[in-house]
Amino acid sequence: MKNFTMNLSNKKGSAATFLTLFVIIVLSIVIYYIYTGYVHRYYINIYDNKTIDRTIEIPPFVERLTDSNKELIGECDLRVGTSFQQVTDFYKSYSKQCGFSFESTDYDFHMTIRKDYVIEGKLMGSDVLLRWIPDLSPKQLVKAKKLYGKIKTPPIKEDE
Repeated sequence: MKNFTMNLSNKKGSAATFLTLFVIIVLSIVIYYIYTGYVHRYYINIYDNKTIDRTIEIPPFVERLTDSNKELIGECDLRVGTSFQQVTDFYKSYSKQCGFSFESTDYDFHMTIRKDYVIEGKLMGSDVLLRWIPDLSPKQLVKAKKLYGKIKTPPIKEDE
């Protein structure tokens, strides 16, 4: 009867296993960086602790100027490649599609996500400055304070 023991010194099997694991890890890292770059380029994260975190699309004809971590403090600056009117038209149709309220003037717009959550966009030169007051979870609040120190908070409403 032959001895059926596993030979742990099988170098071909060990090398193949190591190579397979290495390729899987490298592909995972590459996919992660491609995805985060895609999200950074095409979406703005709107932190809304009362419901869910949302993403707002960025128009295809603008360039993001600020880092995506600035979304934790409610800031995103965009360089307009065409005209401010096209940006407002884009966000007007986007708001209609998502069920948000939208108001605009010649130099600014307001997109209301819910009653007390408004994103304001203002034209400054060839840039659109988007500002809002994020509603952060405790974990996100710690990260925002670590990155930026002081953060914006909504005004406290007095009970009548």
